[in-house]
Amino acid sequence: MQFMQWNRYGLKVKSGFVTSRGQAISIEGPEYASEAQVQYIRGFVQDMEDAIYSDTGFNSKGKHYSDYIDIDSLVKAYLVQEISMNVDATYNSFYMWKESDLKGDGKIHFSPAWDFDLSYNNFITVRSNSDGKTGYSTLFNNLFAAYFPIHGSEQSSPASGRPACGVSWVGQLYKRSEFLCRVADIYFSDFEPFLKNLTDGDSPYLMEMAEELSVSANMNNMRWHTYGGRDYCVFGSSSGATYLESVDIVRSFIAKRKNWLNSLWKEDVSVRGDVNCDGEFNVADLTVLQKWLLGNGKMLYLETADLNSDGIIDIFDLCTMRQELISA
Repeated sequence: MQFMQWNRYGLKVKSGFVTSRGQAISIEGPEYASEAQVQYIRGFVQDMEDAIYSDTGFNSKGKHYSDYIDIDSLVKAYLVQEISMNVDATYNSFYMWKESDLKGDGKIHFSPAWDFDLSYNNFITVRSNSDGKTGYSTLFNNLFAAYFPIHGSEQSSPASGRPACGVSWVGQLYKRSEFLCRVADIYFSDFEPFLKNLTDGDSPYLMEMAEELSVSANMNNMRWHTYGGRDYCVFGSSSGATYLESVDIVRSFIAKRKNWLNSLWKEDVSVRGDVNCDGEFNVADLTVLQKWLLGNGKMLYLETADLNSDGIIDIFDLCTMRQELISA
């Protein structure tokens, strides 16, 4: 499946549906889905969306949004869009998939990443949602993908008259402390080290790749003139005199973006043992973990509960948590 914008849904989608909040979904496979298939996945996605937008994170069926979503895959998909400031972000080309309930994990996964021709400061636009949050695609020091609105269907389009067309799934989840903690944790563990390697030091990896591509890029430029100064600028506000200068403009933007996101999310990294995501490790976390182990509750952040670091959350973690709280 993929998100579809309001002015394409009626023209390009062969199979699909629109959620109650106006998010249009195109079913990419099977291309011509049966009515039963559409109704099944439509109901699943709607239940998921209801949980996302509820105050508690649970829908009327008592299921949490994490029961429907592979959270880590969504966080990674969001980070790819946010770091690159992709103009399409959750507007279009934002893909997700689900295996059969008979052989899969029963959750929606978000991938693959696709369509980044308008990203990394090469296209000027703004995105505003109904919360009054606005992202600017050419400013490195602001959120962008997190502030996308829903504008998938004609009922949620700018032409509908609805102010800023709501808030996207990702934007709604970004308000939740447990989701933000996971964003910060995955960013600093999986993304920030690579971005540093990509942009920093005497020999940034991005420039090494550019050197390898430079001969082909120069041949390409003889035909298409995509760099050589401002007169040859295809998108964005600037173009280098040479291919390597153009790449360095991108490198500089990513470096600034990385540094700003580092400062933005450094305080949101999870606290060890803080399973209820309130920013503290205390007896309330012990209670939440105990209820979860007894099957009587929902734990928001499983990763912080593995106190003995054995990859399993069990009674030993509860005992460790209790002992540490007593000692403290």
